[in-house]
Amino acid sequence: MFGKGLSVALACLIAASALAQPSPDLVRRSAVKAARVKSLTPRATFPVDTDWPRVERGYAFAKAHTFQISITNLCASLVSTYACKDIEPVLVHTKELIDHYTDRVNLTGKWVLELEHTPEDKDGFIAKNYKRAYDLGEFHRQIGASVTPKDLGWNPAERVVLNQQAFAFVFYSFAWQPIESMLADHQIDEVKDAQAIEDYIYSWSVLGRGMGLDEVLLPHSAAEAKKIITLIRAEQYPGTGEAMSKDVDTLLKNEMAYIRRTLFNGAPETDAMKKRIVGLLGHSISTSPGLSEALGLGSDPVAGLTKLAG
Repeated sequence: MFGKGLSVALACLIAASALAQPSPDLVRRSAVKAARVKSLTPRATFPVDTDWPRVERGYAFAKAHTFQISITNLCASLVSTYACKDIEPVLVHTKELIDHYTDRVNLTGKWVLELEHTPEDKDGFIAKNYKRAYDLGEFHRQIGASVTPKDLGWNPAERVVLNQQAFAFVFYSFAWQPIESMLADHQIDEVKDAQAIEDYIYSWSVLGRGMGLDEVLLPHSAAEAKKIITLIRAEQYPGTGEAMSKDVDTLLKNEMAYIRRTLFNGAPETDAMKKRIVGLLGHSISTSPGLSEALGLGSDPVAGLTKLAG
């Protein structure tokens, strides 16, 4: 009887302990909120537990979809950051995207291409791709250290400059948004391409460790990526009744001009050209949940951009 009673007591203790453990969703939600006051911690040392074959497969997937990924990067990834509460004010404060849009976007594009360049082997990945991820994290960490919350009128108890939550948004805009866009356009299949998508996300997560994001903010599956970016967007996109930055329209106009100069080789700014640019940019924005509204373009980004383009 004593043994049976002890077993029952132990079972109750185990059950109670399990109930006391927070759910993974609660852990993610708490981590995302806490990340707003945490700075980046770039890691120069390559993670020894990296599954290299998965990284290789992730890059093979990226290479097979280079064009689609590039279009998303050009027309949605960076643009999505203009809607973020903790990113857009920093971009405007530095004035790089206001006064030198082409140069700044070209630099960002160069960095992303270096991260996405297919490595010859593991040593090449460590020496080039992973090293570039570390450099990128360190670059943004230094900006975060040089621009103070006071410079932006922020309360440092609520958010720090280029915090982990904000940088995680940037990370997902390049690591997840191309997948989101290709799924929306039926260019890849969520079931048929599931393993390839997982490997692609995994390869980006390795880079994310170098950039300095906490492990809990990195995706380990497509399902987890969706959950984390949804939480981050809820924190970073303007909510109902919240005022939008007056500079978002300027940034979007600069983006349309940039697309004309680069993608369309500086073609004359005719009505037909405006329509093509608006259609391309508007469609890319439409594939990212909530982005059009967050940018102040309403539910129809093409209509919103058409009005903005004049």
